[in-house]
Amino acid sequence: MAIDKKTFEQYKHGLVYAFLLKNNDKAFTAKEISKELKSPLLIVGFKLASLKKEGLVKNHNKYWTIEDNGHKFILDR
Repeated sequence: MAIDKKTFEQYKHGLVYAFLLKNNDKAFTAKEISKELKSPLLIVGFKLASLKKEGLVKNHNKYWTIEDNGHKFILDR
């Protein structure tokens, strides 16, 4: 069964990305994201690093948020 591109992108980037996308007006620590998603902190940390390499999230000190232009391609579709 085929899925639309928006759904594909959300699956590709996973729950961490979807969480930050949903809360795009806030920044969170990896620990807060881990607790909210009930996902191991190590997994969240790896996913955040991967998303940062792709230019989809940014961080300052221990806080992470969606990259300002990172969510546009999903929200506009």
